[in-house]
Amino acid sequence: GHVGAELVRLLERHAGFELALAVSRSVAGQPVCALIPESRSHLRFVDAAPADVAASGLDALVLAMPNHEAAPWVAAIEARSPGTVVLD
Repeated sequence: GHVGAELVRLLERHAGFELALAVSRSVAGQPVCALIPESRSHLRFVDAAPADVAASGLDALVLAMPNHEAAPWVAAIEARSPGTVVLD
């Protein structure tokens, strides 16, 4: 969505942040740069379950979801990878 696209734009400018995963059910398979032309990412959006993302070993996750949809993601991440920083 719009918030996720803005976050990609902002975070790609941050020297200490690397975009390692982009999750979206609605655009799974499409390149990030196709939907966010300013993006330098070569990643493709994936349709991943909360448990799969929790097991991915990322240091931090930014959730840009509608209200009340992040709860299962946060629960899966806290259960599988409690040291992961989650921003919602």
